Amino acid sequence: MTGAVDVRSLRRELRAGAAGPRRTVGEILTDVTYAAVCVALAAVLLLGVAGAVRDALLTAATEGQPFASGLVRTVLVASLATLTGWAALRLGPVSVPPHVAQWWLPLPVRRRGVLVPACLRAALVATVVCAVATVVVVATTLDVVTTTSVLVALVTGAEVGSVTVSLAGLLQVGGRVPGGLLTATEVLVGAVPAVGAVLLLLAPRTMMGVDDAAWWTDAAWPALTVGAVVCAGLLALWASRLGRVGAATLTSASASVGHASGATLSLDTRELGRAMSRERSGSRRSATSFSAVRGPRTAVVASEGVDLLRDPGALARTVAAGCAGLVAQQVPVLGGGPGLAVVLVTVGLCAAAVGARGARTAVVVPALDAVLPLGSRATRRARCVVPGLTATLAVSIMLSAHVVGDAAWVLLTGSASVAFGAAAVRGAYRPLPDWSSPLLATPFGAVSSSAVSTLLRGPDLAVLCSLPSAVALVTGAPTWGLVVVQVLLAGGAVVVAGRSAAR
Repeated sequence: MTGAVDVRSLRRELRAGAAGPRRTVGEILTDVTYAAVCVALAAVLLLGVAGAVRDALLTAATEGQPFASGLVRTVLVASLATLTGWAALRLGPVSVPPHVAQWWLPLPVRRRGVLVPACLRAALVATVVCAVATVVVVATTLDVVTTTSVLVALVTGAEVGSVTVSLAGLLQVGGRVPGGLLTATEVLVGAVPAVGAVLLLLAPRTMMGVDDAAWWTDAAWPALTVGAVVCAGLLALWASRLGRVGAATLTSASASVGHASGATLSLDTRELGRAMSRERSGSRRSATSFSAVRGPRTAVVASEGVDLLRDPGALARTVAAGCAGLVAQQVPVLGGGPGLAVVLVTVGLCAAAVGARGARTAVVVPALDAVLPLGSRATRRARCVVPGLTATLAVSIMLSAHVVGDAAWVLLTGSASVAFGAAAVRGAYRPLPDWSSPLLATPFGAVSSSAVSTLLRGPDLAVLCSLPSAVALVTGAPTWGLVVVQVLLAGGAVVVAGRSAAR
């Protein structure tokens, strides 16, 4: 163990040298106070926004149509579970910086000592994020917000975050998380809005009620106490097994964390999606037939379609987007008018982004487009087909009450979905931001103006080319003039997506 002691001593010296001169107690207290004030201001801001949204929703609710707090909470909790599970399973949750992985892991010392801080940091981040998100959801959806309900929501969210990250950490101890588990997680979370939509059709009065708000009372404290004991046990078990985490697992998690951090810092959602993506098994490739392919354009469409069908999680996300839009219409503000138009654009873009995976891959590997006997514009236009189909599926589910039996609505939503697919391809082929551009002052700090314009490349086309559909949703009835304009705008969107070259 002499080598281990020497390595630990060297590590302490390196950390002391990197930290610089010793800080005084006053400086430490100042930093702690500053951090506490920032957290308090952020919490007050979030609660204020949640209260304003809740008041607006309750004011818009009419008699006989109570505020659908249960439905909204179901959708938001599903989104929270997706983000938490996705990040925990894909990014570790325990990871170390690349330089630590390079020189610390190969040494003949125990890994548990260097991984305990990362374990505690991951548990703290997951706990705080889930607790704050749960408080915001409860403060937004409950008719009457009390101190007890806020405290119960805070503890509940903290326990959910702690349990999620601890279970993910125990899975990481045993090796890489299997792809089947990730697929099952995506399918189960994506099924939550679908179950809500089915229950809404079968028992609308029950789903529209607010009786589920009674859980956020003093009666929940015994269950929360048991949950706290379970959280502590899982966290202790996870921390005790950190020494068994393999070097390959830590290296993979470290690379993913570095990739995701750089994408977040540069406001690049495209790179963030790549960082959070997972490897998929190709065991089903032998069962695929491309006998229907008759040219390069159909080859592009067929390859992207097969790639989409091989991923059950992608199909679940597409259906979940449409069901979430259907459920969101039960909220009075989102059930018609401008609110419903915003939901349409959101659902269409989310579903189209699922189908635009081929375009995002082609940006990273330009050889995929270069080997095709097509021009760059023709290739990008061919890649608009699959995103348009996924957007059509989600929008049809969302607006099923309008589409069934009305040809005008069918043509309107179909052409709008084509525009959403073109917008997703335009966003996938967007150029890198120019970091020498002027900075914009925002509440979150200085942001490059080029980064903001690059981030909006794609959604801008979706909003502009879906205006006829938005007008039809606001007025309540489509006209054939709006249908013609929507078809023309959809064609223009495909042309614009084909001209979007990635520099």
